[in-house]
Amino acid sequence: MDRAYMHIANPGDDTEWVSYQASMNEYNTTMRGHQTVMSEYSTTMREHQASVDEYNAVMRRFQDDYLARYP
Repeated sequence: MDRAYMHIANPGDDTEWVSYQASMNEYNTTMRGHQTVMSEYSTTMREHQASVDEYNAVMRRFQDDYLARYP
């Protein structure tokens, strides 16, 4: 919301503007926190995927060895 508009609506009273700014600052802080959590989640999921890929490779080798021994 435009500060000039608020000032016309309530000349000399910045209470609404200050409240709006405080709300926006809180929102921005929350969104930065959310972004941090999402970045951490993405890192965790990439690590998990790497573990799954490694597990799958081991199991494929096991299966190949098993099928080679017991056709």
